Amino acid sequence: MKAFFLFLLIPWLVYAQPPWEPLKAKVIQADLTAGRGEQKRLAKEALKMAEDCLAKNVGEIGCLYYRAQALGLSNKSFFRYAGRLRQMFADWEAVSKADPSFDYGGPYRMLAEVYMELPKHFGPKDLRQDLNKSIKLLKKAIKFSDYPTNWFDLAEAYAMLDQREASQKAMEKAKSVVSQWRTHPYYLTWQGKK
Repeated sequence: MKAFFLFLLIPWLVYAQPPWEPLKAKVIQADLTAGRGEQKRLAKEALKMAEDCLAKNVGEIGCLYYRAQALGLSNKSFFRYAGRLRQMFADWEAVSKADPSFDYGGPYRMLAEVYMELPKHFGPKDLRQDLNKSIKLLKKAIKFSDYPTNWFDLAEAYAMLDQREASQKAMEKAKSVVSQWRTHPYYLTWQGKK
């Protein structure tokens, strides 16, 4: 009798959705939304979902990863955003230690994106733009995956440093791998970068 119940339970365990999957969908929805007001609203919903996810699944890396993204999307004003940056960094660093390959090297990619967007000349020194650090982080992400955004971001970081040849090579690589990701939610966004 126990074997029969175990037989019924195994498919559910194998195909069970991770507890952070709805949170991921909400973060992607917010990220792909064009209107800033709607994006902010969706990001705040995602942030609430992330806190609920972490309350039920303490330390779950998917909950941490997408909470950090929701924090970033919920407020783009640097002066309000600065207080959240350290939480975002802590979440992504925790994910990178637990599973650096999560979301195709995502913890490194997300940290790199933030370091690219930070102001150059004001704010605490640890919260200033650091393009060389971004490049190092993106190279780590690329070790885990040829995910197009890893390459597009690397091309952008090199371009910001006026390293045109390196930027062009990274952009060519990004364009060469896009077609492998046709079912990905960001596929149309990547197509626009071609």
